[in-house]
Amino acid sequence: MQATFDVTVVYAEPNRCTQRVIAISGKTTIAEALAQSGIAEALSVLGVDITTLKVGVWGVLKDLNATLKAGDRIELNRPLQCDPKQRRRAQAKAQRLTK
Repeated sequence: MQATFDVTVVYAEPNRCTQRVIAISGKTTIAEALAQSGIAEALSVLGVDITTLKVGVWGVLKDLNATLKAGDRIELNRPLQCDPKQRRRAQAKAQRLTK
């Protein structure tokens, strides 16, 4: 019998966060944990298709076939709304114009 342990599945937006803590066993993959968590169904009600999102564990992008370990936090990453470099450039330009 394999030992079970908890992992957390998280999807965050600016004004809301959906989080599930699930118990999984030894060689569970990210894809299996996502299916077990039921988060795809919960987010589909909000209009979010998780198959279009990048997935990471503790901020590091991972393949869906990667195995999990105790305490892992699976993060579903939304696409960027804008390029951070372009945003900083625009802010710097705006500051120069107001001085």
